[in-house]
Amino acid sequence: MSGQVALITGGASGFGAEVARQLVRRGDAVVLIDIDEAGGQAVADEVGGHFLACDVSDFDQVVAVTLAAEQVHGGLDLVFLNAGISTGCGVADDFDVLRTAGRWASTSTASCSAHTPRSRHCGAAAVARSSRPPPWPG
Repeated sequence: MSGQVALITGGASGFGAEVARQLVRRGDAVVLIDIDEAGGQAVADEVGGHFLACDVSDFDQVVAVTLAAEQVHGGLDLVFLNAGISTGCGVADDFDVLRTAGRWASTSTASCSAHTPRSRHCGAAAVARSSRPPPWPG
């Protein structure tokens, strides 16, 4: 399945950056989005991809950059929802599962809600999400 166009959220570092590298190695084109502009542009330059700045917790930004990503290559084949957030608390005594769950849910909902309809509209063959929800209380 080489020759595809992939949109990768959280592509400025870590797992998202490595997914971009692997997709480019197999012959795919990548559009990276991330809140980290310097890191995202660096990875895009490294792999020969495109970078668009976006805060995935903002629905309107996600819609706008997804439309821009479609215009870069004339459509999208793959969407990899990888962007993550820091909850501001550790896993020691100060761990707050409700705060963690709330922050994860708001970011994940904005990202999935905006990307999925656009992906269907442009004919994306696959939408993948790398993050899992935090443990819920109870």
